[in-house]
Amino acid sequence: MRESGILSLPKNPFYACAASPENEYIAAGGKDAKVYLFSVGQWLPRGVFAAHTRRITGMAFNEAGTRLVTGSADKTAVIWTFPEMAPLFVLEGHRKPLSDLAVSPDGYLLATTGHDSRLILWSMETGWELARARGEQRSVVSLAFSPAGDYVVTTGYGGELVLLSVPTLEPFRVLPHHRVAAYSPTFSRDGEFLVTVGFDSRLIVSAVEDWTVLYERSLPRSATHPLSYSPDGSLLAVGGHRSVLLFDTDDMNRVAEIPFPARTLYALAFSADGRYLMIGSGDRRVHIWDIGELNVYSNI
Repeated sequence: MRESGILSLPKNPFYACAASPENEYIAAGGKDAKVYLFSVGQWLPRGVFAAHTRRITGMAFNEAGTRLVTGSADKTAVIWTFPEMAPLFVLEGHRKPLSDLAVSPDGYLLATTGHDSRLILWSMETGWELARARGEQRSVVSLAFSPAGDYVVTTGYGGELVLLSVPTLEPFRVLPHHRVAAYSPTFSRDGEFLVTVGFDSRLIVSAVEDWTVLYERSLPRSATHPLSYSPDGSLLAVGGHRSVLLFDTDDMNRVAEIPFPARTLYALAFSADGRYLMIGSGDRRVHIWDIGELNVYSNI
């Protein structure tokens, strides 16, 4: 396991990054409101695109890799063709900065949320607003689609997880898993588990079948805790204070720690083949770690 590359741009903390499904590109965005594309493996720049008027706060590809969505503190989301990066739709509906977005597993729906506590469902095909709801939290920080796309999970200030049906966005369950605030809802690749982290510095793994808590792990205190599952589901990467922790998902034991020069980590994303882990941070860089040689059954 080693650092494979550093993608550096002046005066631009990176708040979001995403890997294209065909394993050819990574996209990154941050304070300067631009989208940067790099090739996977060679890490060469493939384009810079003016995307928003304020910092980029989230981005996601559809499953086919033909669309990239970016969200911003300018209160908008943009759906782009990919890799041409031609803007298809500019989505306006939030009153405050967007905090997160997610594309449904089938690629037809987009969910956005922001510090206005609104959750909005959009059509990826037409850009039309399909539904909206007021979040149960005082401010909704992050969200995720279920693997079947039949509901979304939102987290934010207050610590609870709120489950809302798709496409109506009717809330049907509240899970009081964390104290003060909850972040980064992330489903396992097989859809059996949901992982969240909180301001209480706890990592919680819940069984989707009945929402019982299966594992709790204490984490070093940090302002942010981004999460990312490896494509094969064997590893969970958790960002924290000056490090990224890797957990074996079979038993949620920690198997490796990546030390990090920056105090704050904002985004994590595995490449589509699972070999590389991209880390967007406050040191104005995207760090690339080659973890292809990591044996999750050895304590590295």
